[in-house]
Amino acid sequence: MFEPGGWTPIPSGDGQRLSLGVQVTGRGYQSYNFSFTEPWLRGRPTSLGVSLSYDFLNFGRQPSFGGFQQPDRRNELFSASVSLGRRLQWPDDLFSQRTVLTYNRFNVLGFSNVFDDGRADLLTLRQIIERNSIDNPISPRDGSKFSLSGEVALPVPGFAQFYKLKTEYQHHYTITGRLVLSGVAEYGYMGYFSENNRSNFQRFFIGGTQIQQRQNFLNDNVDLRGFPGGFNGVISPLDDNQNLVGGRVYNKYSLELRYPAVSSEQLQLIPYVFMDAGNAFNGMTDFDPFDVKRSVGFGARIFLPILGLVDLSYGYRLDGTPSSTEGPGLRPGEWEFLFNIGAPF
Repeated sequence: MFEPGGWTPIPSGDGQRLSLGVQVTGRGYQSYNFSFTEPWLRGRPTSLGVSLSYDFLNFGRQPSFGGFQQPDRRNELFSASVSLGRRLQWPDDLFSQRTVLTYNRFNVLGFSNVFDDGRADLLTLRQIIERNSIDNPISPRDGSKFSLSGEVALPVPGFAQFYKLKTEYQHHYTITGRLVLSGVAEYGYMGYFSENNRSNFQRFFIGGTQIQQRQNFLNDNVDLRGFPGGFNGVISPLDDNQNLVGGRVYNKYSLELRYPAVSSEQLQLIPYVFMDAGNAFNGMTDFDPFDVKRSVGFGARIFLPILGLVDLSYGYRLDGTPSSTEGPGLRPGEWEFLFNIGAPF
């Protein structure tokens, strides 16, 4: 846009992406974010990204449960990150790697059963290696995707400290015609550098979608249909005081059978049926890959150029969750409607 003739007829670049976002719902929720990505740094297959964001949530006073009076709750998060990614040629040109350095500052009030009131800082370094041969991110018909990531909350004095390992594998296969079967399996582990310096920040909570999970950004939220997410709507281990503390280990499995009913430039309609399962555990001693909370159901993805991709699901819980200080838990045998914005794969 700064070159002569660049405005004929409109300015165009080399795939750079600029994002500015504002979401406000009165005094209860505010979110501001900025990000910029340069996919071809110095003309090479190297991407550089920067982002800044500020989020504020004010829950007010929560209703009492089981004789426990819930205090006023609010939390805010300032986040800044820099990422550097590169396409690889070995083992093949479908591999890529990305490094992300992130600084988070939390300000927490009213979560004293799990978090100390006040400010907390995190400085994390994350490395991701990925192989992606999926033919379509909205509705893949063929291919697979494998990712392995390691994240370290750097041992800076006064900062929260931990390390994480995550892996995910998904495979997509066309059975016949347009009918596609997809399978996903993912695992995560969180550890600490010492017994004396542990933090409950960014532990694993399972359930809901990204929309519902914005009720709390103190945790590492994992999507799972059929479970609503948010307070008392997640799958999480309990401590001795029946507080939802999040898991240090999690697993998740998903099977999906879908049929792209409408595929055009103006509209894509993709109905599907699914079976999801997952669980979160206190540690490796409690981990059982077959001890999972399950749901089945159906849904549809709708893509409109002016709106983007919207995912609607209606899941039936086969398993429930126990009561906690947050509420009575989730009962099995109930339906849960969820929606999300963005591609699942």
